[in-house]
Amino acid sequence: MNVFPFSAIFRAPLSGDVAQSIAPDFAGVPEVERRIVEDVASYGSQLGTLFDALKELADRDPALRQEPKMAKALELRGRIEAAKAAEAASIRDRAERLMDSLHELAPELHAELLARESAR
Repeated sequence: MNVFPFSAIFRAPLSGDVAQSIAPDFAGVPEVERRIVEDVASYGSQLGTLFDALKELADRDPALRQEPKMAKALELRGRIEAAKAAEAASIRDRAERLMDSLHELAPELHAELLARESAR
């Protein structure tokens, strides 16, 4: 029995998805923002480029690492890289489980996929 019969209709604050879409309609000139995100680079790619440049500057001049904003940016970059690595490991684990399942279900398709990957 569903204790909250209207739960599919109503959502409590902070009970929704944790993913956040960054809508270009709320930043700068919407048409320009949308074109940049669609034709040039996503926000993530833009930020990644900036973080990489900051790291390169800090590597050239280690004294910059002592600047609070630089230290914060580099720490954030490290956390982003750690999150990417964790996600890559998760994807690898899922892929391995799927490959095992494919091997059990259809060994010929498994072999075909392995051959295709080896040719890459």
